[in-house]
Amino acid sequence: MEGYIVLALHDPRYLDLAANLALSVRRLETRPVSVVISPKIEVPESYQDLFDRIIRLDEHPTLKGAMAKTLLFGISPYARTMYIDADCLLFNSRIEFYWRRFRGQAFAVEGYLQRSGPVFACSLGVKQAEDLCKLLNVERLPVFNSGVMYFEACDASKQVFDTAIELFEGQHKDTISYPYKHSGEYADEPFFACALAKNGILPLQTEGSERWQVTTPNLIDAVMDLTVGDLRVA
Repeated sequence: MEGYIVLALHDPRYLDLAANLALSVRRLETRPVSVVISPKIEVPESYQDLFDRIIRLDEHPTLKGAMAKTLLFGISPYARTMYIDADCLLFNSRIEFYWRRFRGQAFAVEGYLQRSGPVFACSLGVKQAEDLCKLLNVERLPVFNSGVMYFEACDASKQVFDTAIELFEGQHKDTISYPYKHSGEYADEPFFACALAKNGILPLQTEGSERWQVTTPNLIDAVMDLTVGDLRVA
């Protein structure tokens, strides 16, 4: 079975966002949508028919915040899963192209490869690609936004998740990533990037309007019309 999964942990506002995402999926296609929530989150009756499965996840002692994504392999009820951040929307029916394109791939993200220079930079910190490549003994590092990820229920995919957790629990945690929004939380993308590099999985590299995922704050020139699903990115 194929389906979408979204995390809405701790804060009810994430559930509101997840509901919008589910509505955008149901507007365009029929694959199921599962939401993962914390035990204390209550799902309003008006939201319940938006989700095919409501999965309650007990808080992990160490994998908090965005690092909860490393638990997705053991959570997803699907053989082929597309994880999407709660603050995303499915834009048009071209998603079918990606479902077909990814079939048989253990793990897929969209991004690029980098040997040197700043990576995963934000107000919370920045890492240098050459430092991470040296640490991992790899030539290039996948750089991507983990807001959308595809994975299959297979050993190679499980290895990516297991490697990300091992890196987080290892001695180089603060070299690889940096503390995130709340105490005990870390940015997940550097760990996934290192896990992909160590397992030899390359990111999907696409251009402009052919992109699987568009992060709107980073757009310079774009035309987006949700009503007709028209997307043009410079």
